[in-house]
Amino acid sequence: MGKLQKMKLEAYDNSLMTGSPVASVEVPVNPDNYKLTKDIGHSENKEQGQKDTTVHFNKYEKENLSFSVVFDGTGVIPSTNMNTVTDKVKELEKVVYNCNNKIHQPNFVRIAWGKLVFCGQLSTYSLNYTLFSSEGVPLRVKIDMAFSRAVSQEVAVKLRENASIEEVNVEFKEGDTVSKKCYTMYDNELVAREVAKENDLDRFRNIEPGTQLVFPALK
Repeated sequence: MGKLQKMKLEAYDNSLMTGSPVASVEVPVNPDNYKLTKDIGHSENKEQGQKDTTVHFNKYEKENLSFSVVFDGTGVIPSTNMNTVTDKVKELEKVVYNCNNKIHQPNFVRIAWGKLVFCGQLSTYSLNYTLFSSEGVPLRVKIDMAFSRAVSQEVAVKLRENASIEEVNVEFKEGDTVSKKCYTMYDNELVAREVAKENDLDRFRNIEPGTQLVFPALK
């Protein structure tokens, strides 16, 4: 029988999640469940002379992952003590919540547990303390978290498997934008700033046709 796999959260300072993680935390007790929400965007059209509004598919919206974890410092779990809850909360918040001074926002987080691979950024965070010592030290906390996806599931799996999406040079044509190319390459237009930084651009709009930009590898 194999060793029980623990959920692991790794923090990165860029939305492409390249390089080594800046921090990580392993959950002592795995969640009972998790919830994946996938939204679809629609547009409404009402043609002249019609009473009803026609709904048309527009695009796939952001995906969200939510789950809860419990930190326990009662000693029931091996290698835990009265300081466990406080220490683990600080460790978790360093990964998912605290502001990274390099990017002036919370880290981008890769969440891996079994076949679940989700790369995103924290959207909601709630702590519910339910047990205390006689001195008021918290001994148990339930933490509810939700994350918005930063990269596509395909890219997330490649990250999980330490595979690579090779670095490529892309020549821009009339009407191309960095955001559109990022959506094609990474399924995420929000990484345009990272690509602009990689190419030493002070802006990423109105790229001249014929310009070649490097789209970095994901590892």
